[in-house]
Amino acid sequence: MTTSKTPSTNRVTKAAPTAGTRGEHALPEETAMFELPPELAIDTEVARQVIGQFIRGQLRQAGFERAVVGLSGGIDSALVAYLVAEAIGAERLLCVLMPYRSSSPASREDAEEVVRRLGAASELVEISPMVDGYFAGQPDASPLRRGNFMARQRMAVLYDHSVTWGGLVVGTGNKTESLIGYTTLFGDSASAFNPIGDLSKSQLRQAASSFGVLHAISR
Repeated sequence: MTTSKTPSTNRVTKAAPTAGTRGEHALPEETAMFELPPELAIDTEVARQVIGQFIRGQLRQAGFERAVVGLSGGIDSALVAYLVAEAIGAERLLCVLMPYRSSSPASREDAEEVVRRLGAASELVEISPMVDGYFAGQPDASPLRRGNFMARQRMAVLYDHSVTWGGLVVGTGNKTESLIGYTTLFGDSASAFNPIGDLSKSQLRQAASSFGVLHAISR
């Protein structure tokens, strides 16, 4: 296990299942979207069951019934939203979209489509004023500083919504990102628990395909 808070084990297509359904609505053609070494193959049904139990267990242990997910429009956060909705019901999930002014409009559209298909509650929080206000007197701030600040600002927003929604903040980082250090301390790595923290990017794609998660996200 990566940590004690990860379980062991980009767009949604029009045939995507509603939360709580299993393989009957998965799209067979999506399984051929990428080649996978045999040693990285997972049983997606078992993975979904294990992760679902993990999600419910973490919430129960902390005394919560609801969850908050930051939805970017990418495959990682889309999969987590589907997993949480399947585990506890979409009505207990809040998806928070937090674009910056230079964020891709297509990513926002993908995130909104995930929300629509799940039927979950959502909120849009523009982080541009927060970030630009901080760097107003520092026009030469490096992309690294800005990127790290954005990640930490987004996590601050999620924890504030954790209070108003009454739910735990769920992480959306995968094992591949953790292994190569593609994460921000006190930013995207600061969630209450992370249900996909033991899935590599390749394994995450398999799990996403089992939900019928959108081609544009999962490529």
